[in-house]
Amino acid sequence: MNNGSRKKKLPIGIENFEKIRREDFYYVDKTAMIRDLLYKWGEVNLFTRPRRFGKSLNMSMLKSFFEIGCDKSLFETLEIAKEKDLCQKYMGNFPVISISLKSINANNYVSARAMICAAIGSEAMRFQFILESDLLTDKEKNLYHQLTTIDQTNQEVFTMSDSVLTGSLKTLSNLLEKFYNRKTIILIDEYDVPLAKAYENGYYKPMAMLIRNIFEQAFKTNDSLYFAVLTGCLRVAKESIFTGLNNLKTFSVTTVRFDEYFGFTDEEVKEMLEYYGLDNRYIEIKNWYNGYHFGNAEVYCPWDVISYCDELMDDPSMEPKDYWSNTSNNDVIRHFIKKLDNGLTKSELEALLAGETVVREIYEDLTYNQLYDTIDHLWSVLLTTGYLTQRGRMDRNKYYLSIPNMEIRSIFTEQIMALFKEETNTGGKTMKIVVLDGFTLNPGDISWEGLEALGEVTVYERTRPEDIIARIGDAQAVYTNKTPLTRDVFDACANLRFVGVLATGYNVVDIKAAKEKKIAVTNIPTYGTAAVAQFAIALLLELCHHIGEHSASVLRGEWSRSQDWCYWNYPLVELAGKTMGIIGFGRIGQETGRIAQALGMKVLAYDEVKYPDRESETCHYTDLDTLLCESDVISLHCPLFPATQGMINRKTIARMKTGVLLINCSRGPLVVEEDLSEALNSGKVAGAALDVVSTEPIREDNPLLAAKNVIITPHIAWAPKESRIRLMQIAVDNLRCFIEGRPQNVVNL
Repeated sequence: MNNGSRKKKLPIGIENFEKIRREDFYYVDKTAMIRDLLYKWGEVNLFTRPRRFGKSLNMSMLKSFFEIGCDKSLFETLEIAKEKDLCQKYMGNFPVISISLKSINANNYVSARAMICAAIGSEAMRFQFILESDLLTDKEKNLYHQLTTIDQTNQEVFTMSDSVLTGSLKTLSNLLEKFYNRKTIILIDEYDVPLAKAYENGYYKPMAMLIRNIFEQAFKTNDSLYFAVLTGCLRVAKESIFTGLNNLKTFSVTTVRFDEYFGFTDEEVKEMLEYYGLDNRYIEIKNWYNGYHFGNAEVYCPWDVISYCDELMDDPSMEPKDYWSNTSNNDVIRHFIKKLDNGLTKSELEALLAGETVVREIYEDLTYNQLYDTIDHLWSVLLTTGYLTQRGRMDRNKYYLSIPNMEIRSIFTEQIMALFKEETNTGGKTMKIVVLDGFTLNPGDISWEGLEALGEVTVYERTRPEDIIARIGDAQAVYTNKTPLTRDVFDACANLRFVGVLATGYNVVDIKAAKEKKIAVTNIPTYGTAAVAQFAIALLLELCHHIGEHSASVLRGEWSRSQDWCYWNYPLVELAGKTMGIIGFGRIGQETGRIAQALGMKVLAYDEVKYPDRESETCHYTDLDTLLCESDVISLHCPLFPATQGMINRKTIARMKTGVLLINCSRGPLVVEEDLSEALNSGKVAGAALDVVSTEPIREDNPLLAAKNVIITPHIAWAPKESRIRLMQIAVDNLRCFIEGRPQNVVNL
């Protein structure tokens, strides 16, 4: 930690490199970007990053380094200063044209065009001194005047004809080369803001044409150009803006080169926190503001880190909050959520909000008028604008996508809240709440008082289908576990506004009908991870040692009658050194694998979504066929989808080792029970321990009831008291948040 009493100021919203360096602001050194730009040459370089990731500051840094007459002392002690030859050759040796288009925000084309004229004209005004030189001819000086002519009618600041405007950057660079005898560097910050605003306000076509013509002359047919750098949020399709630019290099959020220069790395954040004595807030800051993956680099949003540290300096008790969304609107998320009925599945949104990933193809060459055409395009926009991040590539253009951190998760939740805020007010009356089948959750050992604090509660232990409508009556909220709620129920119960499913699965509710009736349906996405993993291992240990059976034999007197000091009625199995194959490596699968590794087992994991950081010396991802062939124990923890239904069948069992053990604490229909029964009876499968079956309660004719070496428990892995208390708390919170207008865990957006 720096022990000096006076710390450097934090640069809140300051994007001027020179100001930061001159006025003693804290600066995270990104000057190595200059070195890489020069060594990894590109004549026209486009960097696309989300807003608030330091694009403008980096552009200011480039200008300060390259521009003739620059203050070289600004770069002393910084990384680029180590490159003596580069500094000698390039620092302060080029005319630089630097334009920012981030303020081009107008509701019509005429006003937006005038703003672009002002941005270019104001930059041209910086070079008025060239008029005093004899190096330029009168005609060339006249060309300069055309760029800086002030409108005498006060309708516009600078008047430029279309031909002058489209050639303005090329003209200015030509004049600067003539004056300095040096080719020109052009920097354009936030090049796509005028396009975004044009699309929002209905004049995209003429604006796209204008930007394309300016860029074509500046970057394609400009002999005075040394190199150019552009920044923006989106990479707009070449056919639209960058027509014919064969010299363009694009560095997007998926590109490895330059990946660490936009955003703060983990080491940079640790160094900043140590400097300000905020080391103890590292984990919070990491959870809230880290998690973006640009290329191979994991980075934090600089705006958030700096803003939060600034507030912590005055209030050490300050909790993390959302800074990022306040800098712009979040229309893209609204578009995304509204696509739930048109290509976006609710399970994908659930997975994102739960911290998991989805696999989607990314299209980086889009035009603004295509952005919201399909959900496929929206995934791309969410990635490039920072609402999602990539966690690796599956193949070519398919990426694993996730919500980067808690801040962005809160933004998603806020938008979900906005969609459901209506219809939550009960008009000041006491809310009526009905629980249709509360016995399995609470047979009497936990309390309903949390729910009772929210309204008038009626709890039924079980409800027959014919009694459902009568029992709900005029209630506004109803809870169900396995009692079905159909369209007929919603038609009959006009006051109903909330359905709480007391489980993770919600197939007992007609989701479509509920949405049409503006009834929010919530579930309990995670509550029993530890309990189910523990139970899976308990089943495995029972298969290995048959503890219950051996204890029963002792109580029957077999040990008393034994001629030996010990005996065993079943083969005993040691797990150390054996391999467990886990199908479905989500939260429960990972916890099961962690316990298995503690027992000395190796773990093979199969899942459609892979998290490489969860691998270790004793835990590896593999394909399904390898898992089936090499595992001594197979434990099922995947969801029930059409693709997974019946996945354990005669064919897959045939690929397993003879003597394999099978555990299922997930869903009964994952297993073809007739095929498993045959495998148990033949000895192909040495033992199976199942907490779930295809039909529950189990039917008397289920073939597994007569199979050898099978353990079946009545779907109780989820049911320890601690787990049920968590479930109850989440169920109560779901209703409380709904009443307060901020719904959570809603499954029918």
